[in-house]
Amino acid sequence: MIRKIINILLLIAIPAGLFVLLGFAVEQNRQLPSSPLQVSVDYRCGHHFIQPETVRARVLNATSEIEGKPIADGKLRQIESVVTGIPYVQKASVFRNINGELHVNITQRQPLIRVINAHNQGFYIDRAGRMMPLSNDYTARVLIATGHINAGYSPLTDLLEEKDQREISSNEQRLRNLHRLALYIENDPFWNAFIDHVYVTPNGQFELTPKNGGHIVEFGGIDQMEHKFKKLMAFYQNGLTRTGWSHYRRINVKYSNQVICSK
Repeated sequence: MIRKIINILLLIAIPAGLFVLLGFAVEQNRQLPSSPLQVSVDYRCGHHFIQPETVRARVLNATSEIEGKPIADGKLRQIESVVTGIPYVQKASVFRNINGELHVNITQRQPLIRVINAHNQGFYIDRAGRMMPLSNDYTARVLIATGHINAGYSPLTDLLEEKDQREISSNEQRLRNLHRLALYIENDPFWNAFIDHVYVTPNGQFELTPKNGGHIVEFGGIDQMEHKFKKLMAFYQNGLTRTGWSHYRRINVKYSNQVICSK
């Protein structure tokens, strides 16, 4: 009976002791002076909007006494708020390791298309349907859209947000259609390598220009988008391979089951 009681007490005491030791270790870690801020940026997406030294300078300018001083949890949240406020940051993780080293890990946003609107104002739209400002230090090599685009830069715009159709303005609908078209192009290896410019016509339809500049594709709207691209691919494979890429000035795939060409 006594042995059973001892075993029960041990089962209670050991976890409690571990919990106390863990709490003590955490508190000791909080009291450690922080090392210089270390910023790591994930460049696997291929873009370089953010430089670690720029982020570090911004954090140090916005906060006080974070190096060489103990850091409270509230200060970590403040640093995270500063970093996520950078318009090119998709996600940021701020933490201290067991040695007191202060780290910021950043994932960049991924621009999908660069827009130059009708007022000659530029901005990016990322894969998530949000707008990004242009950078003075870096230009992403992505699809470019010009033409009759009246919408300007707005960081609050979410092109993937579900809305009643009556709540979507014509300007926003034009951007939503452009975003869907750009996503399709980027997700296809051939079209992503082949097309580099989209022109938006006055009625909101699209014209595509290949990188070789040999002709213009009158694509129309995004209705039957996959079918139009398949039709265009078939024409390239069975028609232009014989006549040459510059034989026609315009190639129209807007209409069902036909491709109309003009010189």
